[in-house]
Amino acid sequence: MNIAYLLTRSDGFGGACVHVRDLAIGMRGLGHRVIVLIGGDGPFVKALEECGIETASIRHLVRAINPVRDALALCEILRELGRFGPDLICAHTAKAGVLGRVAGASLGVPVVVTAHGWSITGKVGAWQGRVYARIERAAAKYAARIIDVCESERRLALANGIGSAEQHVVVHNGIRDIASEGSPDERSAAIVRGLGANAFGIGPAMGPLIVMTARMERPKDHAGLLRALAKLKHREWRLDLIGEGPLEGSIRALAAELGLQGRVRFLGSVANPEFYLRGADIFILWSRFEGFPLTVLEAMRGGLPVVASDVGGISEAVQQGRTGLVISEAADLPRALDWLLRDRALRLEMGARGRARYEELFTFERMLERTVEVYEQVCCVQEEEELGAEEFEQASL
Repeated sequence: MNIAYLLTRSDGFGGACVHVRDLAIGMRGLGHRVIVLIGGDGPFVKALEECGIETASIRHLVRAINPVRDALALCEILRELGRFGPDLICAHTAKAGVLGRVAGASLGVPVVVTAHGWSITGKVGAWQGRVYARIERAAAKYAARIIDVCESERRLALANGIGSAEQHVVVHNGIRDIASEGSPDERSAAIVRGLGANAFGIGPAMGPLIVMTARMERPKDHAGLLRALAKLKHREWRLDLIGEGPLEGSIRALAAELGLQGRVRFLGSVANPEFYLRGADIFILWSRFEGFPLTVLEAMRGGLPVVASDVGGISEAVQQGRTGLVISEAADLPRALDWLLRDRALRLEMGARGRARYEELFTFERMLERTVEVYEQVCCVQEEEELGAEEFEQASL
């Protein structure tokens, strides 16, 4: 198959980018020809090229709704698709998902849309959410299949009238395995050696290390996490925040205001966060909205207990009380963290169960296998329809 992936933004390296990169590499490894069409020419384009993936920059493809630029982006997409000759278009993220379906309908090429978190709720604002829901309802009929990365997202789409039940299929996110080396004690020491902890005035005597990996922008809630930890100053703990974003300045200011600057480090964007996780004791993702975040799977892969907001499909990954703690109310977060901070044996037990659950359900190989099944089903239907039309035409002559 000739498979064209379409993605909106190249200026970051979020979950959708990792997902598309790994799928593109996987499909190429199975013998398919692959290209990634992506908005702009940000760092993700270079990352794809370093992996040997063919790319095409769509200069006018931007996240915001802009009728003029959207029309120009569609022209660019059609030109690149005409050159490539796809058998299947796989569109990821909201804007690319809509334009990809329009392009597919224009070219007579089937489109599979993957929703990494439907932009139809309060996470984008009430007014925008209603507008986006209407757009998605109108565009759904042009999708051969809609892949939801978790059951929660499938239910959300159907509750808002986006597509039919027959169009939707759940393929849980999966990530490549990275061997976990060394004993828990050796991994705890690795964070001190690798990050130069003492240079920041933070050492192993400060207790367990909590890590959160997330961009510092909505809908993540770094501020809520800091306020919860401020209630646990009597406990020994350290916090590393991996990621950057427009809210970093205000989050730094809040840490200082709460008297936490000696315990919290801002590590910025990190190319290989799995190394940092290897030296951690607890992973947290505190957020107002999520789809099915890869960071939670990365923590489970690394054998860490997970503390996370009960949003999106997180409870489909984290088993309450077994592999971590899923928290519905902000008021319960300090108590949950306190429980894990006090009990090292419990942390190790939950982490081991999380690792086993990752191996069973959330490996990249499992996701790739399920995705290939969806692609093949769509292409088989397309071939049958084309063959049927051809036979009908011959019979009528």
